[in-house]
Amino acid sequence: MNHILASSMLRDQLKEQCGLWTSLSALQHIYLCKDASVSTIIDSKIFASLDKRGGVWNDRFLLTELVQSAFGETNYVDISRLIVRSARKTFHDFESQSRKVKILKSISIEYMLPWPVANIITKPAMSKYQRISTFLMQIRRAKYTLERQRLLKKNDTDDDDEDEDDNLGYIIRHNLLWFTNILYGHITDMVIATNTETMEKALAESPDIDSMVS
Repeated sequence: MNHILASSMLRDQLKEQCGLWTSLSALQHIYLCKDASVSTIIDSKIFASLDKRGGVWNDRFLLTELVQSAFGETNYVDISRLIVRSARKTFHDFESQSRKVKILKSISIEYMLPWPVANIITKPAMSKYQRISTFLMQIRRAKYTLERQRLLKKNDTDDDDEDEDDNLGYIIRHNLLWFTNILYGHITDMVIATNTETMEKALAESPDIDSMVS
């Protein structure tokens, strides 16, 4: 009985004083792209650097500064808890992977949760947040590349010079762009939003800490 009472009191402390809901909102903004305007700022810098073959794209100090600045106006995010880690790439690896979305796995954003909250949102859960964030960024990278190819083609080629191959290429890019938009919208608006709502409801209704962790 005492264990149940103590667990219930600790649950209330987590929700009311330790910032559980604030931390969950922060994770939604950082990893689940709740505010697209912020992810656009970050993406544009990283993607442009990749296209220019620049070394800035995975400089962890510059990326940390970029991410902290991008989230600076987000109420739920404590930017002092934000850091970016990156895996160094050899020139050969970078040249062979720079056009592939999997290179973005080299970058990871870490948000250091308050200790009481970290006992509820565990490391395995944070790893899942990171994988989702990387996957969403990879889709946005694909979309960014498709849009740039279309714009470059439009700027480099006169209408009179377009041939059958150009038209076919345009159709393929158009369809791929349509697919990436549909895929991204489905994941963010249906899968992520629905599961986030379900998780928050389950946490709110949890009678004790053990049920919250499980």
